[in-house]
Amino acid sequence: SLEPSFSPATNRVPARMRSAKAYLQQSVFRRLSQPVTPRRDRTSEVSFVSNRPSPLSRCSSAPTVGDESLLRFLRRQNFCEEVRQNRLGQLEAAVA
Repeated sequence: SLEPSFSPATNRVPARMRSAKAYLQQSVFRRLSQPVTPRRDRTSEVSFVSNRPSPLSRCSSAPTVGDESLLRFLRRQNFCEEVRQNRLGQLEAAVA
């Protein structure tokens, strides 16, 4: 038979989680096959009372551009990408 035989065991969604229940009512295959539509930016709908940034505008633990740990991470990523590109070039040359 072509019908899947595996059915995962999952927890029930509590009634208080209305959005999650509505989301799960749609077929997973249908949800994943539809293109993602971008959400409207609601910042234009908010009236600002001060020039201070909203505490909700950014996670307090999010790295800033000057954060040294972020820069170290980006340097490592760039180095690993260079190594990967070099290896890929060597493989292409060996196969050609």
